[in-house]
Amino acid sequence: MTLISEIVAPRRGSRLRVLHADHEEWRRTSADVVKALGLRAGHIEPAEDLAARIEAAEPTFARDRAYRLLAYRDRTAHELRERLVEDGYPAALSAGIVADLTRVGLVDDDRYARTSARSLATVRGFGRNRILRELEAKGVDPGLAAAATTEALPEHDEEASALRLARALTSRPKADVARIATRLARKGFAPALALKTARRALAELADGDAPDLPVLDDWPPPER
Repeated sequence: MTLISEIVAPRRGSRLRVLHADHEEWRRTSADVVKALGLRAGHIEPAEDLAARIEAAEPTFARDRAYRLLAYRDRTAHELRERLVEDGYPAALSAGIVADLTRVGLVDDDRYARTSARSLATVRGFGRNRILRELEAKGVDPGLAAAATTEALPEHDEEASALRLARALTSRPKADVARIATRLARKGFAPALALKTARRALAELADGDAPDLPVLDDWPPPER
């Protein structure tokens, strides 16, 4: 017989539960499985029987968790797999569920990359380098990330995007080439392009040629 001596959440807010049997770590699973099976410290059951019950319950709860995560927002295959594992589900089970969801179109890295790249370019005003970093951080294949970035912000349009932001930044207190270029670089524009457009925007302002633009309210930018 096995005594569940302790059930531990590794950190506040985590859905992962670590089951200790006879005061030693035995296995990991999700809080949803622990709750459904009524497990608590002091529970006694043959290890083989308890393991079988946990393994039988995990696929249903893992799939339900995946649906809830996708209902909240679109995710890449990598991101969804990692989230399920973080929630306590076995890696092989998580990978299988994500593969199933990919086959039926509920997970689509290409769709995610294109949608996200457009939002990052048009709403967040990011440059190509930052868009690529954001997509790859979510597990998007580099090839897909590059194609989505080019579609959302072609190289020949990037300078115009940088210049629009640089012009808006000239209205901020103590705006100078270094401050504006730093802000552009943080947004993902290449350093040379950031300097070029910062100088051009300030030159236009000095010559009285700068167009009227909305005032930005996030200067100086917060450190991230």
